[in-house]
Amino acid sequence: MKILWIDVGSAMGWAHNSAYTGRTYSEGTPEISFGTWKFDGIRAHRQWALMAQFEAFLRGLPLDVVGYERPFSRGLAATSSLWGMAGVIEAVATKRGLPVVDIPPAAIKKFWTGKGTASKEAMIAEAHARLDLKQAINEHEADAIAGLHYALKEVRIGK
Repeated sequence: MKILWIDVGSAMGWAHNSAYTGRTYSEGTPEISFGTWKFDGIRAHRQWALMAQFEAFLRGLPLDVVGYERPFSRGLAATSSLWGMAGVIEAVATKRGLPVVDIPPAAIKKFWTGKGTASKEAMIAEAHARLDLKQAINEHEADAIAGLHYALKEVRIGK
């Protein structure tokens, strides 16, 4: 299954096991790519920029499913922004005919580190340990890589 996983935020980590764009590593099979998108400005501008970036990114990328780390409440402005970005992801993926899944952060953290409240540093350290990464990654990329591995093992999409 070809999956794109997204860590939703104004700095948005992504990882996929489809065509190889961005920074890559290989842990046997499959090889994955990962990176970070950054969005500035007011909420509407970030959502518009995400829509344009995401539509362009999906062109020519063979995928079976799009997934993202479910936003959680952080205060009114941040929560509205994160759920708005999640809505953009769902709309663009659905327009392309792709199913969308969202998983709570605690489930991904528990899968990845054994602890549902793992810190950003623990998520990064686990990515380095599991994947033998030689390059530095940020917390958004670590979360996206962990989410992708979770989805590859746990998510089943019926045809």
